[in-house]
Amino acid sequence: MTTCGSTTRNGTACQRPLVAGRCPDHGTSASPAVVPVAPVVAGGSGTDPFLSPAGNGPDVSVLTGHPALLDVIAAFDAEDIPLHAVGGCVRDLIRTGTPGNDLDLTTPADTDTIRRLLDPLGSLTLEGVSFGMVRLCRKGMPDVEITRYRTETYDDEGSRKPTTRTASDLVEDLERRDFTVNAMAVDLMSGDLVDPFGGAADLHAGVLRAVGDPTERFAEDPLRVIRAIRFSAQRGWRPDPDTRAAAKQTVADGRLGIVSDERIVAEAQKILVSPHPAAMSRAIRGAHSLGCLYRLFPGVSVMAGMQQTASGMDRCDEPADRLAFMIKLSGPDPKAIGSILKRAKWPHEQVDAAVRIARLAKVADRYSPDVRGEERIHGHPGSEPDIEARRLVRTYSDAELDAAARIARADRSGLHPSVAQARKDADVWRAPLPVNGHDAMTAGLRGPAIGTALRTCESLYLRGMTTREDLLTWLR
Repeated sequence: MTTCGSTTRNGTACQRPLVAGRCPDHGTSASPAVVPVAPVVAGGSGTDPFLSPAGNGPDVSVLTGHPALLDVIAAFDAEDIPLHAVGGCVRDLIRTGTPGNDLDLTTPADTDTIRRLLDPLGSLTLEGVSFGMVRLCRKGMPDVEITRYRTETYDDEGSRKPTTRTASDLVEDLERRDFTVNAMAVDLMSGDLVDPFGGAADLHAGVLRAVGDPTERFAEDPLRVIRAIRFSAQRGWRPDPDTRAAAKQTVADGRLGIVSDERIVAEAQKILVSPHPAAMSRAIRGAHSLGCLYRLFPGVSVMAGMQQTASGMDRCDEPADRLAFMIKLSGPDPKAIGSILKRAKWPHEQVDAAVRIARLAKVADRYSPDVRGEERIHGHPGSEPDIEARRLVRTYSDAELDAAARIARADRSGLHPSVAQARKDADVWRAPLPVNGHDAMTAGLRGPAIGTALRTCESLYLRGMTTREDLLTWLR
């Protein structure tokens, strides 16, 4: 029997038997899948500009000694069952020195064994019937998710659900993952970093590279095209040429059509809350060039100028403003664009708020054209800008006016000066109208005439007729 023989962090030789020429924990004996956890330094030409300075390199004991993992590791170690941290927690450990709270683990043990080992440690939930993920939940600690080594294939080209099978070893499990930066693992017994696809080097360079053949990876799950855009927006990583070419072909082949709207909306939401506006703007330009912006933000891809939109997004520091900004630039009727977004399963409350701010920004914009169903503040025949500004202040909250001002600054237009002036007297313009329906009825009005008269009273109020006596005189 041939054993691995790789040197572990403790200086001993790994005695695991090779399966098909590969160690279940360390990859092939011929290729160094186990690598030292080297420092990843921020800055410099060709490096990821969002990396935090790592000093002497990330401390793997942050994972192996994590309070939520100590007794989990001990339970598996007691039965000599391998256990690895995988995915985002390893990526973030190398990138920033901390693993975050997404503690995803993998093991060759079957689901029954995983449940038996974890049951004494806390509350368990099982997701999925076959190859299920076991989640360990404990008060005051992040959840721990453990799955069996597995691989996924899409047997039917049009299928949205992969067929899941047992993977022969850890490396085969990592092969099913999307990008090299997510295809690394840390051995929780030895502390070794398992990196068979060069994820740490790509992480250092700020490169997003598909694992293996990018065409196959995107064919397995076309959502990975959208995930690539999301990683670019959140982290500033740029796809390597082969990955980008395969993504573009996947879009051209119409493969995004098999991905549910809900999954795409979830990724689009993460793009909008990126902490790095410039990276997000660049990612949106990338989505436009790939031809899939219409799936991320339906209705807003008919923008007059992509460059104007992207450069303006650079200046949208508030995540909540970004959708409203795109809607504002996407056409004359924000409400129609909102309807398209809702049909694509965007949350109605979020869309309604963004549409309302986009409409406000259009109306109050110095240079905008007329908005359907609205009176623009500048240039409307027979309407003074200060009166329309008072109407806006009466209709919209301070938070909405602030958002509209930020959006106007982002596209380098700006709100009409009358809006700022009207806001100084907001208490006056937002006060209840001094007359009401009872007053109108006392004046002899009935039916629809009452509403018409009160609307006229509101217009007179905004023109300066603010006393009850004057408005009652007009009603009579």
